[in-house]
Amino acid sequence: MNFAEFLVRRAIVIAVVLLIVTVGGVTLLKRLLPAPTPPLPAALAPAAARVTLTIDFGDGFSKTYRDLPTPPDATVVSVLQAAADPTRPHALTIDLTGSGETAFIRGFDGVGNQGSGPAGRYWQFLVNGALGSRGAGVTPIKPGDAITWTLAAYAPSPTGESAPAATAPNPSK
Repeated sequence: MNFAEFLVRRAIVIAVVLLIVTVGGVTLLKRLLPAPTPPLPAALAPAAARVTLTIDFGDGFSKTYRDLPTPPDATVVSVLQAAADPTRPHALTIDLTGSGETAFIRGFDGVGNQGSGPAGRYWQFLVNGALGSRGAGVTPIKPGDAITWTLAAYAPSPTGESAPAATAPNPSK
């Protein structure tokens, strides 16, 4: 064997040793480092990152959807659409026209606005007990909010805003 062959064989041996050390090091690191944590599925996200939606039909019957997902850009309409997801048990049926600022809710589960003028009952929403002051398609929602849609007549409030005349029964009475 000449000197050139000796150097080639030595280089091959060194390359193989380096490869074995590298693979062994990577394997050791994988064992020592914690596995990455996958993001929680929406169904398991913390309750604080979710909202509650109640549909009050104004006749003693209501539907409540708890723990609806709240993406960063959530609006009242996007929460309704989450409740209307056909893969959800007892999915909400929404009669919605328009989008964004022009979104208008005509009804839920086949129950629409009723009558006209001051004697009529209309779908209106409250966020955390306050009557919505903007359209449902642009009213932002934060994690932890409670949205209530109620079919009721409007009545002037002491502050001059319109407010639902019918409110949910007080369980403390």
